[in-house]
Amino acid sequence: MSQPTERFLLLPILALALVVFAALADCPALHAQPPAGQQAAAEFSGPTSLVELKALNDRVKVLVVKVRPAVVQVSGGSGVVVSADGLVMCVAHVGGHAGRSVTFVFPDGRRAQGVTLGNDKMGDAGLMRITDRGQWPHVEVAKPEDIKLGEWCMALSYPISFDQQQRHPSVRLGRVYHHCPMDVSSDCAIMGGDSGGPLFDMEGRVIGISSTCGNSLLENRHVSVDRFQRYWDRLLKSEDMEEIEPGQGAVLGVESDPEVDEARLSGVVPDSPAAKAGVKAGDVVIKFAGQQIRTFQDLAAEVRKYKPGEKVELELHRNEEVLKVSVTLGKAEKK
Repeated sequence: MSQPTERFLLLPILALALVVFAALADCPALHAQPPAGQQAAAEFSGPTSLVELKALNDRVKVLVVKVRPAVVQVSGGSGVVVSADGLVMCVAHVGGHAGRSVTFVFPDGRRAQGVTLGNDKMGDAGLMRITDRGQWPHVEVAKPEDIKLGEWCMALSYPISFDQQQRHPSVRLGRVYHHCPMDVSSDCAIMGGDSGGPLFDMEGRVIGISSTCGNSLLENRHVSVDRFQRYWDRLLKSEDMEEIEPGQGAVLGVESDPEVDEARLSGVVPDSPAAKAGVKAGDVVIKFAGQQIRTFQDLAAEVRKYKPGEKVELELHRNEEVLKVSVTLGKAEKK
């Protein structure tokens, strides 16, 4: 993209951001007391003049050029290379399970073969590795303490609603408004295909990996670097961790299908609550305890709200039928 075109595209986006942040400053939810262990949302303040706006615009353009070569397409989602030997940060619902062969597509059109490593199904953190030889473009990963509430951030990824032939990732600009050990939330709007894409701070460091979005501007969840740091060694060892951490919360006993955005099940754990209720691989979960389910992450989030032993109703789409089954949730066994 030429310099003039880039300038004219980014300035209107930043100008619109000023209006959005002015509205967010009056949002009561941003000033509510956070749960214990979580940071409250920060006050939003944007550029106050065209000079400041242009300076921000120029900073964004420099950062995009710096980090864009490391942002890849993979398995219908996105990812980011974080080491010269090809380690890729992604999300578990794109990776699916360890040992799966994948193809990475770089912004310059290059393709590289790779494999999925470990997946943290509860937090949605996942790692992959490029197996082709080479020195790969990569970016720095921030430390958890580097994440600042209210700071500008950029999401780069490949949304499916955009031209699928595009090689360059789309850029969204926003602010960090929430951070806890599990996730980072921002108002960088994400959608299908963005899953696994990096969220950068204004130093070009990865602070989160895009996971899920909601109906509100503020419902953009990114797996925090805290979560990756906590399970890094296990992810590198290609461990697929349970939906619920051992000994905590309820378990349904199903596996996601990484090739689709909906909550289609690639497998059902033998003797699990789901298996006992008659749930089958290939079923698509459309409701859980009356709540609409759009993605597998929606399903995981709903399961986490319940305790082992509680009975819930699942609504499934199987072939051309809609079925309702009753499931008694189980408990993750300690190992």
